[in-house]
Amino acid sequence: MQPAAEPAIETGAGISLNSAAEPALQDGSVELTVGSQGEGTQQFQAPAAGPSSPQGIELEPASAMFSGQPASGPSGDETLVIAPPSGASGDDEKTVIFQAGQIPGVTSRSQAGDLAGLSERPVPEGIPAERVKGLVFLYSPDDKALCATVMAELDAICLKSASKPMFVKRSSVRECDLDLNANVALQMVTDTGATGLICVGAVPQEKVYELENTFSGANGFFRYYDSSSFNHTAALDLVSDLILR
Repeated sequence: MQPAAEPAIETGAGISLNSAAEPALQDGSVELTVGSQGEGTQQFQAPAAGPSSPQGIELEPASAMFSGQPASGPSGDETLVIAPPSGASGDDEKTVIFQAGQIPGVTSRSQAGDLAGLSERPVPEGIPAERVKGLVFLYSPDDKALCATVMAELDAICLKSASKPMFVKRSSVRECDLDLNANVALQMVTDTGATGLICVGAVPQEKVYELENTFSGANGFFRYYDSSSFNHTAALDLVSDLILR
């Protein structure tokens, strides 16, 4: 049996698939055009007519999203693209990236001058007595602002709930004397009827260990924070521990 004669190939533009010999392309199909051997190129062309995107939604090519290049033209629509950071961005871009394990900062940073007002803040009306937890605050002389920040953050957390608010009462607020005996500090907490002691600032580590061991031995409540260890998560943990006391 003799093989069928092969169709003649025109030189130049390449192979053309005649619409009469082949069924018409359906919507969503891809037209393949193969250039001549000398050209060595292949082109994949999407059909001119295809399914349109829903009203108000613009789909950008994946290459444009990951390369950081803008779309082909302005559309007037607001577009939100969440993509891995490219490592370089323009000065006019505003990007917020939340990474796993990242700890949010405190609600606000207070000033040293805010300490007096925060220290004297009374218990707000309408809070049941069982939802009021008294604490004694000791701070290093150079960390008044940090102590004020701790109080402000606790207020922001405790007073946020409209149905079950609570309040951290300032039983006593004073500078931490480096010569303060830990047993005297424990007695101070007992005399004021406070739940525990919060020590804030650049207090020598030996003094922190002394206070911690004394309160732990008496089943007391003690927490220490410096500028690197206090944040929103630490404040949440503190409030949770106070609720259980």
